[in-house]
This record gives sequence, C-alpha cells and structure tokens, in this order.
Amino acid sequence: MVTRKRIKPAMKPSQKLGFFLAAVFAWLVVFLLWEVVAPRDSFGQFKAEHVLSISTALLAMCGWLFTNMISMRNLIRKHTIDTLLQSRLSSTYMRYADILSRHYTDFDSRRKANPALRESPTDHVDVHALRYILNYFEFIAIGIKRGDLDDEMLRDSLKSILRKNVEMSIHWIRRAQLDNPKLYVNLLWLHHHWQLQG
Repeated sequence: MVTRKRIKPAMKPSQKLGFFLAAVFAWLVVFLLWEVVAPRDSFGQFKAEHVLSISTALLAMCGWLFTNMISMRNLIRKHTIDTLLQSRLSSTYMRYADILSRHYTDFDSRRKANPALRESPTDHVDVHALRYILNYFEFIAIGIKRGDLDDEMLRDSLKSILRKNVEMSIHWIRRAQLDNPKLYVNLLWLHHHWQLQG
C-alpha cells in the first residue's frame, strides 16, 4: 500500500478534548481568583449571581468535555476491537496468514537444518499473500498514527505477528521501496515504534 503523503502521528481526539478541558478549567480558576482577589470597585467585578451563573456554566462545560473524552476513548477502543474481529473472522485474511505462517515455518526449519542457507525468507513466497498481510498492517499503522485505532490494544494483540512478518519480509520490502520509496513506510514506522516500547 502506497502512502502519497507523509502521515505524522496524530494526537488522540480524547487528548485534544483533555487539553480543551484543562484550558476551560484554568479559565474558571482564573475567573474565580479574579473575583476573590480583585478590589470590590475595580473594573470587571461581577455581582454574586453573575459569578454563580458563569461558574455553573463553566463547570457544566467541563463535565460535558469530560464525558466526551470518555466517550471518544471508548469509541476508539470499540473501533479497534471491530477491526481486530473483522480480520480474525475474514476467511481471506486467515487464508493468507496461514499461507505465510507455513512458509515462514518451513523457512525456519530449513535454516535450522542448514545454518549456511543462502535463500531469503521471502524466496518462493506467495506474493499475493505477502502483499495482503503487509497491506493489512499498513492500514493498522495508518489508523494508529491518525489516532483512529488504539495503539496499546493493538500492540498487545498484534506485536509478535507484525514483528515476525516485518523481520521475514524486510528484504522484500526494501527491494520494493527501490521502485517506490513510500511503500510500507507506515508499517515500518509501526514496527520501529512498537520495538521502542518493548
């Protein structure tokens, strides 16, 4: 899968709402401090009922932002679970994953039997299966970068599968990138990102 433009890791929507919540809360604190500290006859003093009304509105806004943060986080997790389940229930995904798994297992057996083996892990691989699985992980990487999929949940469930596929196919990916340097850049980013996180 080719990415036309570079995708930068996005801030999660719940984090954006969190910063907005912090800003509104900070504004509320400054407002209340101004009302308490400022002299009674200074410019900007409000009557007690106005202070109460404004404070109530700001607190209601904080509550609304907090519930939206929780809803956004839960929605992203649900979307992530749906994506994982759809791949696991997809006969096409499972067929291609089984083909690659058998191929890599056979390669590992041959390499253990003959440590001087000169063939690459992707020699004689089913290219359609390899592309399908790599494209799937590229899609996952883009979803994580844009904040549409939950990074931690996917790392916990897919890290070893992704690592095995990237390590076995890295030479194939690098050769393909000679023709198109943007091919699988997000997949490689995700592999590196998960390796750094342990």
